[in-house]
Amino acid sequence: MPTAPPTPCPNCRRLGCNNPDHHRGKGSTFKTWAQIQRRAQTVNRWRQTQGDTCPGWGTTPPHQATDLTADHQNPVGAGGFETGKLGVLCRSCNSRKQNNR
Repeated sequence: MPTAPPTPCPNCRRLGCNNPDHHRGKGSTFKTWAQIQRRAQTVNRWRQTQGDTCPGWGTTPPHQATDLTADHQNPVGAGGFETGKLGVLCRSCNSRKQNNR
C-alpha cells in the first residue's frame, strides 16, 4: 500500500522532519512556552533584586536599561543546553555578545 508523501516540517521546512528540536540553535526564534516562562521568571527575579540595571558585557560597565533579556551563560549555538543557566543582559549587550562569539 503506498504511503502519503512527506510533508514539510512547519518549523524548518525540511521534508519528513519529525524532530522539531533539531533546529533550535543559533539564530532560531522558536521557543516552547516553558522556555518563554523560564526566561521571563529569570528577568523578573533580577528586577526584584537589581532593578532595571544591566550588568554590562565585555567593556560595558553596569548601566540602567529597561529592555532586559534572559541570556544563556553557555550559548546554545556554541554547544550549551536550552535548559542551561540563564543570566540577564539588556538587548544591546546581548546583541554585542552574540556578534562576538
